[in-house]
Amino acid sequence: MDVYTAPPSGFTLAKRTLAALNIKKRMVVPIIVGFLLIPLFSVLLQPDVKSGIRFAISATLCWFLYKGASWARWVMGVLCALGGLASAYFALAQSSSAAQFIFVVLMVFYLPSAFVLLTGAYLKVPPRL
Repeated sequence: MDVYTAPPSGFTLAKRTLAALNIKKRMVVPIIVGFLLIPLFSVLLQPDVKSGIRFAISATLCWFLYKGASWARWVMGVLCALGGLASAYFALAQSSSAAQFIFVVLMVFYLPSAFVLLTGAYLKVPPRL
């Protein structure tokens, strides 16, 4: 005997969609903040053209990521993965404990961010109707 279940009402579907979007934004906003703070510190510590260009590129990628562009998610995910691996390498290669600490902090930010961005496990949004 088949039991008929009514399709979700428009209100229920909208509520689930908004909940999924809030989860997406909650996961993306800390990544965006971290991705902007790192080049911002670089600009403040050493103000030159290269640092300014890096910050502008990071801000542009973050804007597109916030808007939901999948290409920005992949680009930032690959950059985070490379940054995390490079930070791990340099943390092991440094003899100074202060430099090691900085690279470990970068690694702790970049590697989980790469996981979230590349897997998309926490960024899924229900399909559009």
